[in-house]
Amino acid sequence: MKKKVVKNKEVDKLKKKVVKKGCKSGSCQPKLSKTEAEILHYLTNEYLTIKQISIRRGTSRQAVNKTLQKLKKKGLINQHYEKVDKSQPTLPIHKVRLHGQEFNVKILFKDKRYEKLRGRANTVFVDGCTVRLYRDSVEVYSNRSFWGEDVQKVTSESFVFWNRFFSRLESDLKVLLVKSRYDNVRLVNSHYSEVNNELSRDCKEKGVKLRVFTRDDGKLWFLIDNSFNLSEAETVHPESSKGDMEKVKDVFNDIRDKPLYPLSELSSMMADTVKQLNSVSHGLSSVVSFLKSQLPVEPKIVKGGGVKPDYVG
Repeated sequence: MKKKVVKNKEVDKLKKKVVKKGCKSGSCQPKLSKTEAEILHYLTNEYLTIKQISIRRGTSRQAVNKTLQKLKKKGLINQHYEKVDKSQPTLPIHKVRLHGQEFNVKILFKDKRYEKLRGRANTVFVDGCTVRLYRDSVEVYSNRSFWGEDVQKVTSESFVFWNRFFSRLESDLKVLLVKSRYDNVRLVNSHYSEVNNELSRDCKEKGVKLRVFTRDDGKLWFLIDNSFNLSEAETVHPESSKGDMEKVKDVFNDIRDKPLYPLSELSSMMADTVKQLNSVSHGLSSVVSFLKSQLPVEPKIVKGGGVKPDYVG
């Protein structure tokens, strides 16, 4: 009897382990300790930095970092300390990601309180973004990623966020940044990337690094990036990244949808095409010569104003 009881206990333990590890599709939410839930709230809802969280909780930065590593392992935050949306797959198929946006904004009006705030700290963190304060301008560095099916959709989604962001920033800094008919907000940097790109996966397997620079200004405009294990083909030129991504996607779609011929076949096809063009050209020359022969001969004018006949008799 004792042996049977022991076996039953072992079976119960195994069942408990299975229940703990398993979860239904779409409803898998890892359990959080009180410390993990509190730090996740400070990070993703109040947008505090690691230093601010340690001060708020009265602990060291090392303790906060240790908890953040646990949250990463549970898939609740990414490498940028952003909250992961569980309603979407972690690795979207062929979606566009917009990130690395930077703004340079000239201040239209500022209160005395802005100078007091700048005197205390020249860098603040608002809604997960880094804001650097200068005398007559502010610089905004985004730590957010925007996802969409295409370039236009992801760009419009980002502008919805930035409109709210600058309204909040004006209230926090006691300044005026956005006004109609004023061109004082400049987007100086933005990175567009196609996620789960075939070329990026191939480069990863072969250990190849790919970077392409422009001919006119020598700046980097295209690269293969796998730093976050997203297999991204990324356009990064500060002035043309949006248009470059639209062109790059068209090129990759052509490679995927249309037949791809080897260079040897292309050279033979081009040689055949040249021969056909030459034969067509010779034929057209013969037709032109024949048509010229059918044209009436213009009468020749001789001295004295007469017309020389086209026959002798």
